[in-house]
Amino acid sequence: AGAQLKSLLERRIVRLQEARRQSLMAAATLFIAAMAFVILLLRRRVTRPLLSLAQVADRFVAGDLSQETPLQTRRDEIGGLARAFERLRVDATGLFEAEAERASAVAANKAKSSFLAVMSHELRTPLNAVIGYAEMLEEDLKAGGMAQQYDDAGKIRTAGRHLLGVINQVLDLSKIEAGSMDTECIEYCPNTLVREVVDTTRPLVEAGGNILAVAANDLPIAMGDPTKLRQCLL
Repeated sequence: AGAQLKSLLERRIVRLQEARRQSLMAAATLFIAAMAFVILLLRRRVTRPLLSLAQVADRFVAGDLSQETPLQTRRDEIGGLARAFERLRVDATGLFEAEAERASAVAANKAKSSFLAVMSHELRTPLNAVIGYAEMLEEDLKAGGMAQQYDDAGKIRTAGRHLLGVINQVLDLSKIEAGSMDTECIEYCPNTLVREVVDTTRPLVEAGGNILAVAANDLPIAMGDPTKLRQCLL
């Protein structure tokens, strides 16, 4: 009886060990399956989206802002990160466009300044010749006693000098744009200035069938910038 009891206990122990081994194997299998599921889930829900956002960051660094950031519709932290990336892309795009417009404006301003400098030089050269010939003509007409023609030649000279002054001021456009236009303060005769303006504009006035009248002829000597005043009157 003792031997049978011992044999029965040994078989029972063997069965328990086998059941324990099978339970451990089943548990291990379930654990491995659970870990694989978690890894796949993390890969799908976290790793791949993060890799996608990393590619977006690489495009940003390379200067490519043309593509909209993916994953913005997600309601988790990755979606929040994607929306932050998209705001960054939009802001950077606006900055780049503003910088491009500023560079274009600077280039256009340089081209304008260069054009004005060239044109001012091209206009001054023949205009100085016109003024010189008008002065020579004045001397000849004065010596010949031709008062009316002498007066007309003086008007040509005056108008030419005014035009030369305007051309010289064209190069000050950059100062005007900067709000730092320089003016001079010298003594001048307003009566003479007004008369010169009237003489310059009278042919246009009469050609249009209009009348130009000067109300004051007794203005005192003044201090200021006659060139700027002449421009305003014209």
